[in-house]
Amino acid sequence: DNYYTGSAPLYRRFHSPEGGMHLPIENSSNETHQQKLLFQANCVGTIIKKFKYQKVLELGCGTGFNI
Repeated sequence: DNYYTGSAPLYRRFHSPEGGMHLPIENSSNETHQQKLLFQANCVGTIIKKFKYQKVLELGCGTGFNI
């Protein structure tokens, strides 16, 4: 059994019913929990658009929550 298989039910029950296995990054106290969870993905998305990257390799994506 690997880490993700063993941990997923606990993360879903106590942390993120959607399956997120990362903790939120707070940029502003006015943001919703969902916005905080997507902060890192949105930052990467901004860089991808800025430099017009065609291919991106995500390492350590866990369960692929933000793909």
